[in-house]
Amino acid sequence: MTPFKFTVTNNGPDDLVVCIEPWAHDFTLEAGDDIQIICDSAETELDMYREDGFVQIYLNSSSGFIVQQQGAVIHCGHKRKVGLPH
Repeated sequence: MTPFKFTVTNNGPDDLVVCIEPWAHDFTLEAGDDIQIICDSAETELDMYREDGFVQIYLNSSSGFIVQQQGAVIHCGHKRKVGLPH
């Protein structure tokens, strides 16, 4: 079965924090950065919420996922800035 995958891109001038729920994993995207989220289920349902500088993505029907940037797996806290909530 083909995994469900999608890309999140920061087209803005400021950092964008992407939070993956319900795992509470955060990844900071600097201006121009993008990440690819790859879920273990092809039938993943998601909800997305945006606030200033933050995007929360709820992977409602997936039991796991990985995040890649430029083909390399990255982990929770990637490029996290001091002083940002986590």
